[in-house]
Amino acid sequence: GIVRYHDKAAAQTILAEIQHLIKSLPFSFGNFHILSAQELGSFNWITANYLDGRFIQQGNNHPRVPFIFQRTLGALHLGGVSAHIAFTPKRNVKKFGTPATVKLYGKNYKIYAYSFHCYGRYEAERRYLVNLYQASEAKTTYESPCWPSGYNKTVSMDDLFGSLCTASKRPANYKPDDEITFKGTGNPAKCQELVYLLFDFEACAGKSYCSFDGIYMPKIRGKFMAFSGFYHISRALRLPTSFSVTSFSETLLSFCTKGWAELKFILPDDKDCDIRQYCFDGFLMHTLLIHGYKFSPIRWKKISFMETVNGIHVKWSLGYMLSITNTIPQEIEEIRSKISTTTFQIVLSVFVGTGIISILVICKLML
Repeated sequence: GIVRYHDKAAAQTILAEIQHLIKSLPFSFGNFHILSAQELGSFNWITANYLDGRFIQQGNNHPRVPFIFQRTLGALHLGGVSAHIAFTPKRNVKKFGTPATVKLYGKNYKIYAYSFHCYGRYEAERRYLVNLYQASEAKTTYESPCWPSGYNKTVSMDDLFGSLCTASKRPANYKPDDEITFKGTGNPAKCQELVYLLFDFEACAGKSYCSFDGIYMPKIRGKFMAFSGFYHISRALRLPTSFSVTSFSETLLSFCTKGWAELKFILPDDKDCDIRQYCFDGFLMHTLLIHGYKFSPIRWKKISFMETVNGIHVKWSLGYMLSITNTIPQEIEEIRSKISTTTFQIVLSVFVGTGIISILVICKLML
């Protein structure tokens, strides 16, 4: 996603190599293109609503009684590189940009979908560390208030500035192999302040329907499903599927004051890199939802934080395949309706998995 957004030439090169590889296989393939950020947001939205049964028509078989379509869910995805939001707004999106149009099961949906690049968990933390470094470049050890006390980490300059999200901030004396050390201090108040500074809220000053960085976003409405990074943060904090913003804030504050040894004890199965980052992630989530997406305390309660629905993981790939299969001939649709939902999802997973493996192979060959 980050290559697609920041380096279109490199993205097209990768795509050409993938096309060459796949076309050499003994299968018939159609056209190829790189999924846009809007498409990814739309596919997340399709997945969430499909798994939650929102596309099922309600009504009866009487010809004079119309079917009633259920109100759809909004989708919140927090990845490593980007944060995605997608929902069906009440306001006319066309006045401010081109909406994503999805047609599923005979109904058209106009969706607001946007991907905030460099606001994913890993890239946002990288930008946070760069800001700590730039505050005083003469040091070799820096205090990190978002990391727990007792945790230290030495990183290279390439770790900080090797990403397209931070490359523009490289210092004049940049040397990729130089190393610096960050020392956790466990200061939640300071952490919250520094995370807030990662967002450009001033760019929305005086603008209506604006999230941050000057990006238009209509008012949110209805219920939302939050998954991927959002779910993993709530799981680490031992929170249920739904909870209030007050409960979240209090739990996060308590979590962020715990030392490294205690966190390792209460999260024995989590990776060190995740444990050290959960406090930062929590404030990223809070700032993004409250200040960025404008979830009020009441609307926050309408968010369900989930990893799976009926045992199926919530991922954009399922939404992609549902979108594609929705356009195939009606007779094949009838065949699909005769197999179980679980079987259909397994078939989709195998198909998507095969494509992902092909992409990984070609990317490995290009390194």
